[in-house]
Amino acid sequence: MTLDGIWAVLTGSAYLKALGCAVAANLTGDQREPLLIHGLPGVADGTALTTDRRLFDEGVEALGQRLRFASYGEPAFDAILELGAGWDAPSCVRRIAVRPKGLALEYVAYVAATKDTEGGALRLVTDLGGLAGLDLDESTTVSEADAEAFLARLQAMADAEFRLTTHVANVEADNQQSGRAQAALALGTVVGFIAGRQKLGSADTNFWKELDACRRLVAERTAQGGVFTVHRVPSSYDQVATAFVPFDVRRKISDDSFWVDAASAPLLNAALDAVARVADGIKRKKAELTTDLAMSRIVAEMKRVLS
Repeated sequence: MTLDGIWAVLTGSAYLKALGCAVAANLTGDQREPLLIHGLPGVADGTALTTDRRLFDEGVEALGQRLRFASYGEPAFDAILELGAGWDAPSCVRRIAVRPKGLALEYVAYVAATKDTEGGALRLVTDLGGLAGLDLDESTTVSEADAEAFLARLQAMADAEFRLTTHVANVEADNQQSGRAQAALALGTVVGFIAGRQKLGSADTNFWKELDACRRLVAERTAQGGVFTVHRVPSSYDQVATAFVPFDVRRKISDDSFWVDAASAPLLNAALDAVARVADGIKRKKAELTTDLAMSRIVAEMKRVLS
């Protein structure tokens, strides 16, 4: 339902006109004249409604606080809605409703029998725009079976309209999963990076010296615009492998590990900082902390992050 649709119904309602409601004349001096309420139970005569946000914000001097915005929660507008609450729909109209997938709310529409050249047809009315040109066939009764034929169509419309809304409940869990994946990837990337150097025999046995060497390598390579391909990311990363991370992480089938294609400076520097924090928590003098011991603690921390 749009503000334009609400305004069209309010100003086009024959019932409100019969009560004495009418669009004002010469209160604003332009085409934004509000609707003046008269004869509406529970609403003081002279109350004015508008769906023009700018007019409502600017106000109308002659109306003062009597100018109200026609939207849900505004008593004058709600009073109009309550007028029809006790009215029975004609037999040529039947209300139907479905629940959008994953949401505890009703998605309502009406099945109406309308006149046409063939004598009658059923139409699904889902919004105010659907009322335009609607010519009801009051000689026809819309049965429950008639209405049920439109439920599948209405369900598809409801699910499509609220598709993004239903994902909101999963956003927090998805964000947490991605956060865990990023934290685990940072730790796992350094494990793979240092393991590769150990395999080549170029890694230092002292962890802090090895960490400094890794930082120099990253700085030198990235200063030239280069990146690293990091293999041997531990297989425990599999627990979050489907989560979103802004890096290309692939599974290596041969040894059930993962590898990072084009590991960039932001990832590697953040990863080196992360493992430094882990190493700071190990109760060993820096000169005594071996690379192997630090690696085992980093792998253990990676598993903890994933648990």
